[in-house]
Amino acid sequence: MTTANTAKRTLDALSQSLEECRTILKRLFPTNEVQSLLPLNRQELISLIDVPRSQSTPSQRSSTGSHTSPHSQDFHSPITSTSEDCQSLANLEQIPSHDSEWDEERRTRDSIPAEADDVNALSLSVDRQSSYLGATSIKAAFIVMLKVAPGLRSFLTPSSNGNHKQLAPSSNYPTPRPSNDFSPHPVKGALSPITWSSEGQTLIDAYFNRVQILIPMLDEPSFRADYLSGRRNDSPWLALLNMVFAMGSIVATKSDDHNHINFYSRSKEHLGIDSLGSSHIETLQAMALMGGQYLHYINRPNTANALLGAALRMACAMGLHRESLPEESTGNAFLVEQRRRTWWSLFCLDTWASTTLGRPSMGRWGSAVTVRSPDGSMDMVSSVIPC
Repeated sequence: MTTANTAKRTLDALSQSLEECRTILKRLFPTNEVQSLLPLNRQELISLIDVPRSQSTPSQRSSTGSHTSPHSQDFHSPITSTSEDCQSLANLEQIPSHDSEWDEERRTRDSIPAEADDVNALSLSVDRQSSYLGATSIKAAFIVMLKVAPGLRSFLTPSSNGNHKQLAPSSNYPTPRPSNDFSPHPVKGALSPITWSSEGQTLIDAYFNRVQILIPMLDEPSFRADYLSGRRNDSPWLALLNMVFAMGSIVATKSDDHNHINFYSRSKEHLGIDSLGSSHIETLQAMALMGGQYLHYINRPNTANALLGAALRMACAMGLHRESLPEESTGNAFLVEQRRRTWWSLFCLDTWASTTLGRPSMGRWGSAVTVRSPDGSMDMVSSVIPC
């Protein structure tokens, strides 16, 4: 029995050693068979290691024929080497140089197509001042397309007049008025409430029918009641109401209707820097709509990303990431549910934006987050599913 156990251990050790040797050979000569390496001397083996993988050996050319795919020389299996895989992904990242500058408001000064933006890479040929974009961004896909089909570069070459060709024609798409989005001097003086109108009612209906289902932060009955009363004139309410109007205008009208820009500009007037330190959930919801949805629609992805980050920090300051204590939730089930929905809506908005830009998410997910998922029994739209 002892002899049999010793033989088994020896066999296992030899098998493991053989597998390790095969692994090393595969790393050094991933495209060569062991039999083809046996007749080579030491110098020939070393020189074979130094040959780039994109170049096949004479034996491989003779065995596979002369009609090899040109793409096989450029791309390799992602599982051949972890370090090489990471390096290839790093090549897809658009890291700005130290002296680069980007300003999303320059479209109000320069001739840039309205369709140009970082998220959809439609600014690939005209926007040379790009911010950081990761390997999951749409622009990375364009880079791969250029690698596979180099002929596409002809569409990006400078024209005779010195300007770069555009992927999309210019248009007279109006842009928001140039202003400081977060002025240290918010609106002062008496604010006038927004009274009921059929136009406003239509926009609110469009919002709750088509936008609320994606980010169900608002309680529809109470929101409609506040609008019908026409008595509220505080800045948090006016900022939120105008953002609801803006999003409702986008989904209720044709693409050539730009009235949503007026609502956005009015909402900005109620979101000064001081509002970041407020504890009004309506201010937070207005910022979520602006940074998570609207600014992406009008091609301001960097401004949107920064504003949504500020909204998340503001939500943490308000304690939305913590589940309310039982004694606090007694008699305030509506408020507890609204806080939950607002938190998870922010979480999902940040996840979506981070994915499309290829940037790390700055959302909260850890032991410090104790807030529960929204309660489907409340008289609101179906609960948000955490991303």
